Amino acid sequence: MAPSQEAAAPETCSPCGKATLWSKPIPRHVTFHGTRHSFGTAMVRRAGMAVAQKALRHSDVRLTIHTYGHLDDGDLRDGIAKAFGPG
Repeated sequence: MAPSQEAAAPETCSPCGKATLWSKPIPRHVTFHGTRHSFGTAMVRRAGMAVAQKALRHSDVRLTIHTYGHLDDGDLRDGIAKAFGPG
């Protein structure tokens, strides 16, 4: 359906008369590089560096570490909790 033929969202709710809230889709440009980077980051966080290296077919683990080894505060907290937490 062409954009000019799409049904317009109603301004008000017919049963109650209040203004309606319709979300507007935000188009995102998805590329192979972006999906590979998301996969690599998820692999490093959940499976570990060596598993990610094999899955991404890197010949050297240093390439995997340099590209996907970025950590945020949550990663650091989780690592410390695993290392020094109960159990």
